[in-house]
Amino acid sequence: MRRMERVNELIRRELGAIIAKEIDVTGSIVTFTRVELSDDLNYADIYFSVIPDEKSGDVFAEINKNIFDIQQGLNKRLRMRPVPKVRFYIDEEEEEARKIDELLKRV
Repeated sequence: MRRMERVNELIRRELGAIIAKEIDVTGSIVTFTRVELSDDLNYADIYFSVIPDEKSGDVFAEINKNIFDIQQGLNKRLRMRPVPKVRFYIDEEEEEARKIDELLKRV
């Protein structure tokens, strides 16, 4: 496994632990679907999905409200420098895949 892939997986795993402990996402399940690191490792674009879908906006707002604490938690957990700055996005690909699956089932 290449270094970038290992770092992506490490960040994804650690963010899952941080969110589970420190962010209030009561009534929803948050799954980090992918991490995309910039070539210089300064930024990490984090994509996540939420079940139920209706809570995606609330979870996104809660994560962004606490982004400083999330970044600090990640800084403490990772043994790499520099630790990438995280940016969060709702994963629209998961939603699109679900819609396509439903359409295919109807046919």
